[in-house]
Amino acid sequence: MGSKSLISIEMRPASVLEAEVARSIMFDVAEWQKSLGQPMWADDVIGLPRILEAIARAELFLAFRGEDAVGRVYFQNEDQVFWPDLPKGEAAFVHKLAVKRSAGGQGISAQIMDWAKDEARRRGRRYLRLDCRAERKGLCDLYESMGFRRHSERQVDPYYVVRYEFALTD
Repeated sequence: MGSKSLISIEMRPASVLEAEVARSIMFDVAEWQKSLGQPMWADDVIGLPRILEAIARAELFLAFRGEDAVGRVYFQNEDQVFWPDLPKGEAAFVHKLAVKRSAGGQGISAQIMDWAKDEARRRGRRYLRLDCRAERKGLCDLYESMGFRRHSERQVDPYYVVRYEFALTD
């Protein structure tokens, strides 16, 4: 069994001109998940209006390998939807991590998460937190393999989610 080489990425905030690129990465992953019988995001979540709102709030970041955008993630300072019960200001949050299928298996998700951990530290946060639907065992396993620990479970509207955190300080 050979190991896959890691190809370094560069993270940067998405611009309005890159909104369609960010949408296409999410659409790529959404279509793949749908083909597996595991739909991931509703159409409005991957639509341009939602993406443009995130860009306006400076919350959408793209991962580049050279000139090619290969991944994306929302990075937020607050999350009152999934984490309303915890003190504000102690954590940063990531949502909607997606990597182009053509770039899958190259360690890009882990590199994006490493960037997010560093960015959260830079912003003075104690934790990096995220959530995913509890029935997505593969995704839960991925986050746990990246060092996230299960914090709690919570019903959020129609979704039952597992909430994860990564302690940034020891």
